[in-house]
Amino acid sequence: MLERNGLRWTDLYQVHGDNPVESRFVERSNLNMMRALATEMQIPNEALKPRILNAKDSVRSSAAFDMGNQWIYERIASNEFLVHPRCEMSILGYETWDYSKLHPLKDVLDARRYALKPFIFAQGMPSGVTVHLH
Repeated sequence: MLERNGLRWTDLYQVHGDNPVESRFVERSNLNMMRALATEMQIPNEALKPRILNAKDSVRSSAAFDMGNQWIYERIASNEFLVHPRCEMSILGYETWDYSKLHPLKDVLDARRYALKPFIFAQGMPSGVTVHLH
Protein backbone atom coordinates (compact mmCIF):
# COMPACT_ATOMS: atom_id res chain seq x y z
CA MET A 1 0.00 0.00 0.00
CA LEU A 2 2.83 2.42 0.79
CA GLU A 3 4.51 1.81 -2.54
CA ARG A 4 1.21 2.19 -4.38
CA ASN A 5 0.85 5.65 -2.83
CA GLY A 6 4.45 6.67 -3.46
CA LEU A 7 5.43 6.45 0.21
CA ARG A 8 8.20 4.79 2.19
CA TRP A 9 7.97 3.51 5.76
CA THR A 10 10.11 6.44 6.90
CA ASP A 11 7.59 8.90 5.40
CA LEU A 12 5.02 7.89 8.02
CA TYR A 13 4.41 10.15 11.01
CA GLN A 14 3.21 7.39 13.35
CA VAL A 15 2.08 3.79 12.97
CA HIS A 16 -0.50 2.07 15.16
CA GLY A 17 -1.25 -1.63 15.42
CA ASP A 18 -3.98 -3.44 17.29
CA ASN A 19 -3.68 -5.27 20.60
CA PRO A 20 -1.44 -8.37 20.51
CA VAL A 21 -3.35 -11.59 19.85
CA GLU A 22 -2.25 -14.97 21.10
CA SER A 23 -4.03 -18.27 20.70
CA ARG A 24 -3.16 -21.92 20.70
CA PHE A 25 -2.45 -21.72 16.96
CA VAL A 26 -0.95 -18.30 16.32
CA GLU A 27 0.71 -15.32 17.95
CA ARG A 28 0.47 -11.92 16.29
CA SER A 29 1.90 -8.76 17.69
CA ASN A 30 3.26 -5.41 16.70
CA LEU A 31 6.71 -6.66 17.69
CA ASN A 32 6.45 -9.54 15.20
CA MET A 33 5.35 -7.09 12.50
CA MET A 34 8.27 -4.77 13.25
CA ARG A 35 10.72 -7.68 13.01
CA ALA A 36 9.25 -8.72 9.66
CA LEU A 37 9.42 -5.14 8.33
CA ALA A 38 13.02 -4.71 9.46
CA THR A 39 13.94 -8.00 7.77
CA GLU A 40 12.18 -6.93 4.57
CA MET A 41 13.94 -3.55 4.65
CA GLN A 42 17.26 -5.25 5.52
CA ILE A 43 17.86 -3.09 8.59
CA PRO A 44 18.38 -4.00 12.27
CA ASN A 45 15.15 -4.31 14.27
CA GLU A 46 16.05 -1.34 16.48
CA ALA A 47 16.60 0.89 13.41
CA LEU A 48 12.96 0.65 12.29
CA LYS A 49 11.41 4.11 12.55
CA PRO A 50 8.64 4.83 13.23
CA ARG A 51 7.92 2.01 15.66
CA ILE A 52 4.49 0.40 15.66
CA LEU A 53 2.53 1.66 18.66
CA ASN A 54 -0.35 -0.17 20.28
CA ALA A 55 -3.45 1.78 19.26
CA LYS A 56 -5.26 1.03 22.49
CA ASP A 57 -2.47 2.08 24.87
CA SER A 58 -3.53 4.99 27.06
CA VAL A 59 -6.47 5.83 29.20
CA ARG A 60 -9.74 4.94 27.50
CA SER A 61 -12.87 6.74 28.42
CA SER A 62 -16.15 7.70 26.89
CA ALA A 63 -14.97 11.33 26.99
CA ALA A 64 -11.91 10.45 24.84
CA PHE A 65 -14.16 8.47 22.50
CA ASP A 66 -16.58 11.40 22.18
CA MET A 67 -13.76 13.92 21.78
CA GLY A 68 -12.12 11.84 19.05
CA ASN A 69 -15.31 11.47 17.07
CA GLN A 70 -16.21 15.14 17.48
CA TRP A 71 -12.72 16.12 16.25
CA ILE A 72 -13.07 13.93 13.15
CA TYR A 73 -16.56 15.13 12.22
CA GLU A 74 -15.57 18.79 12.70
CA ARG A 75 -12.62 18.25 10.34
CA ILE A 76 -14.83 16.49 7.79
CA ALA A 77 -17.30 19.40 7.86
CA SER A 78 -14.51 21.95 7.35
CA ASN A 79 -12.71 19.96 4.59
CA GLU A 80 -9.63 19.52 6.79
CA PHE A 81 -10.11 15.75 6.83
CA LEU A 82 -10.06 14.03 3.47
CA VAL A 83 -10.58 10.34 2.76
CA HIS A 84 -9.28 8.93 -0.51
CA PRO A 85 -12.16 7.90 -2.82
CA ARG A 86 -10.69 4.40 -2.96
CA CYS A 87 -11.44 4.01 0.79
CA GLU A 88 -15.08 3.17 0.14
CA MET A 89 -15.66 1.40 3.45
CA SER A 90 -14.39 4.39 5.43
CA ILE A 91 -16.59 6.76 3.47
CA LEU A 92 -19.62 4.51 3.95
CA GLY A 93 -18.82 4.22 7.65
CA TYR A 94 -18.66 7.98 8.16
CA GLU A 95 -21.87 8.46 6.17
CA THR A 96 -23.90 5.79 8.00
CA TRP A 97 -22.48 5.42 11.52
CA ASP A 98 -25.22 5.71 14.10
CA TYR A 99 -22.83 5.94 17.07
CA SER A 100 -23.65 2.38 18.11
CA LYS A 101 -21.15 -0.29 19.07
CA LEU A 102 -22.98 -2.73 16.79
CA HIS A 103 -22.53 -0.76 13.56
CA PRO A 104 -20.93 -3.08 10.95
CA LEU A 105 -18.19 -0.53 10.13
CA LYS A 106 -17.38 0.53 13.70
CA ASP A 107 -14.01 -1.27 13.60
CA VAL A 108 -13.03 0.61 10.44
CA LEU A 109 -13.89 3.93 12.08
CA ASP A 110 -12.14 2.96 15.33
CA ALA A 111 -8.95 2.21 13.38
CA ARG A 112 -9.07 5.68 11.81
CA ARG A 113 -9.64 7.29 15.20
CA TYR A 114 -6.69 5.39 16.73
CA ALA A 115 -4.46 6.53 13.86
CA LEU A 116 -5.52 10.14 14.40
CA LYS A 117 -4.85 10.17 18.17
CA PRO A 118 -1.66 12.26 17.81
CA PHE A 119 -3.70 14.96 16.06
CA ILE A 120 -6.85 14.71 18.18
CA PHE A 121 -5.01 15.06 21.49
CA ALA A 122 -2.19 17.33 20.26
CA GLN A 123 -1.15 20.32 22.29
CA GLY A 124 -0.63 23.39 20.15
CA MET A 125 -1.47 21.75 16.82
CA PRO A 126 -0.63 24.13 13.97
CA SER A 127 -3.67 25.40 12.10
CA GLY A 128 -4.19 24.67 8.43
CA VAL A 129 -3.10 21.02 8.62
CA THR A 130 -4.98 18.71 6.27
CA VAL A 131 -5.06 15.00 7.06
CA HIS A 132 -5.20 12.54 4.16
CA LEU A 133 -6.05 8.89 4.76
CA HIS A 134 -5.15 6.24 2.20
